[in-house]
Amino acid sequence: MTHSKLKGESIDPLNNEFYKMVMEQTPDIILVVRSDGRIWYANESASSTYGYSIKELLTLRIQDLHGKELAETEKSKCFTANQSALVYRTTHLHSDGKEFPVEMKCRCAAFQQDAVYLISVRNITEVNELESAIQTCHYERNQLAEDWMNLFQNAPGGYHSLHLDGSFIYMNDTELKWLGYRREEVIGILCFEDILTEKSRARYQAYAAGVKEKGQIGETDLEMVRKDGSVFPVLISTLFIKDDSGHYYKSLSTCIDITERKLWEEGILASENKYRALAENSNDLIARYDGECRYLYVNPAIEPIAGMPKEAFIGKTNEELKLPRAFCIIIRQGIKGVLNKGQSIQRELEHFIDNRRMVFHLQLVPEFHTDNSIASVLCVGRDITKVRELQDEMFRNELKYTNLFEHMSEGFNYERIITNDDHSIIDSIILEANAAYCRMANRSVNDIIGKKSSEITLTSILPELSWVNLCQKVINEGPTTIECYSFPLKKWFSVIAYSPIQDHLAILYIDITKRMEAEKKLQESDKRYKELVQAAKVIIVIINSSGEIIFMNEWGLSFFGFSKDELIGQSVFDTIAPEYDSMGQDLREVFEGLKNNNGSFQRHLSENMTSSGRRVWIDWTNRVVIDPVTGEFQLSAIGFDVTATKKAEQEQLYGYERRKRRELLNDVIHRRISQEELVAGAAQLELKIKPPFVILLLATPWQSLPQNTSIEESGERQHSVDRLVDNIQRQIGGVTWQTQEGIAILYPLPVKELRVSLKQTKVVAEAVTEQLTRFWQGMQIRGGISHSSEATFLIADVYDQARLSLLCSPVLYPENLLHYWEELGCYQFIFNDCSSQQARQFINYHLGALLNPEGKGDQSELLATLKEVITGASAQTIGKRLFVHPQTVVFRKRNLEKMMGVDLDSLQVRMDVSVALKLLSLLETTSSGSEQ
Repeated sequence: MTHSKLKGESIDPLNNEFYKMVMEQTPDIILVVRSDGRIWYANESASSTYGYSIKELLTLRIQDLHGKELAETEKSKCFTANQSALVYRTTHLHSDGKEFPVEMKCRCAAFQQDAVYLISVRNITEVNELESAIQTCHYERNQLAEDWMNLFQNAPGGYHSLHLDGSFIYMNDTELKWLGYRREEVIGILCFEDILTEKSRARYQAYAAGVKEKGQIGETDLEMVRKDGSVFPVLISTLFIKDDSGHYYKSLSTCIDITERKLWEEGILASENKYRALAENSNDLIARYDGECRYLYVNPAIEPIAGMPKEAFIGKTNEELKLPRAFCIIIRQGIKGVLNKGQSIQRELEHFIDNRRMVFHLQLVPEFHTDNSIASVLCVGRDITKVRELQDEMFRNELKYTNLFEHMSEGFNYERIITNDDHSIIDSIILEANAAYCRMANRSVNDIIGKKSSEITLTSILPELSWVNLCQKVINEGPTTIECYSFPLKKWFSVIAYSPIQDHLAILYIDITKRMEAEKKLQESDKRYKELVQAAKVIIVIINSSGEIIFMNEWGLSFFGFSKDELIGQSVFDTIAPEYDSMGQDLREVFEGLKNNNGSFQRHLSENMTSSGRRVWIDWTNRVVIDPVTGEFQLSAIGFDVTATKKAEQEQLYGYERRKRRELLNDVIHRRISQEELVAGAAQLELKIKPPFVILLLATPWQSLPQNTSIEESGERQHSVDRLVDNIQRQIGGVTWQTQEGIAILYPLPVKELRVSLKQTKVVAEAVTEQLTRFWQGMQIRGGISHSSEATFLIADVYDQARLSLLCSPVLYPENLLHYWEELGCYQFIFNDCSSQQARQFINYHLGALLNPEGKGDQSELLATLKEVITGASAQTIGKRLFVHPQTVVFRKRNLEKMMGVDLDSLQVRMDVSVALKLLSLLETTSSGSEQ
């Protein structure tokens, strides 16, 4: 056949019947493809697999059978085959469009001067599924092995294996954690006996020999030693493994930490000992009997009753011990009853000892075996002789109280309430009534008992009393008391009603006429007393034992500036009295001292305060009264305002000394006199000024008050400062005086060396400020602190350091209240130079364009934006701080860079600008401080 014929119509090249039969019967797909891809031949397997007829297949190309998503190069892969077979996997399409996996085997052959491709195609859907199942099986097997390994390593118990010489072959993670070792520190390094206590080593050797001899697993308790030397108990189980020749070559062991079990066993033993001790020392009779009524145990409480030792009871019955017949019968019957019923039984036994009657309450309880059969009977006998005697006494008293009930002067009746189907109260039946009630109702007892309340009404005697409302109130609220007036009898009655049991009511009628008349007179007297107290121009106050104000007259409330609701019920120390007065006196101690002087009048001068915080001096006359009935303590006090007199006395006493001290020390800190002149002047004033020392410069709250105050307010402010200076000088020690910047305290240090550490300074400063809180009355203490040194021992120099710390540190560290000169670091140099010409030139060079802006924004706004920009924060963060839009921040930044001629993103520029801003703040602060 020529080449042209091969490219023409399809002909069957397989004329050999044998090969034709083989190709038709093979289960694989056989295709013969021309070089242009046209299918030239297809067997029956191809037709059934692809869903096409053979005639349809011969009209297709081999590329038409490939999957839709395959690239063209993949579809033409079969044409790359040569004489050697090309095997690869791909996907083919069924006639309905479904894809399925296939394995293709291609070979190129020459036929009549043309190339044809012999292709064998096998459907490998089942092969893929089988391979996937095998992979899944491998994964699950590996996962199971990993899970078993994790379970072994992290099991709650320890596992290890040993060579016959005792060295470790392996150990799981749990046991390693118990011991505190790493794996490389144990395997091949340690032996098992190395981690046992000395006592456990001998025990383990004997145990291991026994396990080998018996050839089975055994258990024993051992004590292991951790790496840190601590000991813990374990329960170990060991199995020795033999090789093929029958010789032992290693061991497998499991360990369980039994620390908790040991503690539990020790707890049980302690509990048994405790309960045995309780039984042995109990006053109750405790005995245990077997089924034959023989004693198994008896506690010592039986000895004084039976007159024989407790050992004589064991193994014997009561009859054999010849105890009283009644006692023997009751015990035997009780034991037999417990054995028959399997339940506890209670009995009461009366016994006479030396003609003295004794009564016992017996409780017999069954004790069971683990199979629920009764093992023994426990008998507990309690002496209830006194209880029976009390019951007899109660019976006798009941007769007395019944007699008292009949002859009591107050009316009493007992009723049962009657309700309808809706549970509404409609009436009651009188069950009991005494003679007084009958006299009130003007009826006999027989005419009242068993009658309804509606028949025996007291409306004519007590018209204000509503019986139905009274019953309802008792049911809803409990015991109720109502006071009402009887017009016919012209008497007041207190009607007390309560319900002792459900649907029953007890009512007591008490004549309170005399009490009501006395209360009326008392109210009239109290009214006159209150009018007198409220009209007096003095302070009258009553305080209870807890220090709470329970009364103050109107003039006193007006004087202190409180309303009645603000003061009554509040503590005196939180309102009108400070905890410490300006003299440092603890007013709580004064109050406690007044409690011990009952009945006598005492005068006491103390410092108080008004609602506005103003300090006043009150001359109090106190008297303590104890209620003889309740024992309640009350302090009654009358006070006179002596503030003006007290101020005059204090000013006259301390004014000259304070003024001389202030003038002397202000002269030295302003360098108007030398240190030597100071020492001479201090000696005349008896002031001790000698290094080493600490200077605390405190800013007083009054410095923040406006300067344009009235003369009276200025005098009051100066008086407060003078009083504070005097109190600090007197209570704390050292030397205290007023300066332009505040109050200065020069406090000597309790050391001999001139070299003083910051730690010593802080200890002294904190101790002083803690004492100052007494006088500051809740206000914050803010101050600058410095101390003398070998280089700086002049008071003027140390004071300047404290002053600069107080003025400038709030600019640098506003969150602190106390500022130490030594903690300022390099800023100490800046303080001395911040007002120099060079510093001003530095500020002007970097910030000059912003200090005098020309129509480009407010100076404060520009500086505030610049301070935020140099922090390096985002525009959004800066916008939130300045309360502007982030785009506004970007615009302001560009404007600043244009005005200053710099790049604000440069680290060097930001550092220079930051220093300039600090210098500007310090310069403004020191300037304002100098002006003040």
